[in-house]
Amino acid sequence: MIPALGCALAVAAQLPPRETRRLPDGRSQTLAILKADHEKNMEEAAELVRLSKELQKEIDSGGGHVLSLEAISKTEKIEELAKEIRERLRRFH
Repeated sequence: MIPALGCALAVAAQLPPRETRRLPDGRSQTLAILKADHEKNMEEAAELVRLSKELQKEIDSGGGHVLSLEAISKTEKIEELAKEIRERLRRFH
């Protein structure tokens, strides 16, 4: 995920020059948002991995024809997390 942050920073640097918004502590607002997004993406990516592994175990043990409601719920959560990560990655593109 670190290359994604670097890419986003490079994109932000290529934007036309304009007045940079600063936070009260002097940091760039854009860079602060990118850093927070990166941290959230890392957390949610770890959650995606955990849910995917649990779902795989449930599918393997399900016998091929039956899945629990919990497995379906996990697929919905996986989809939701993936969409949230994608939206944050597209924020500055």
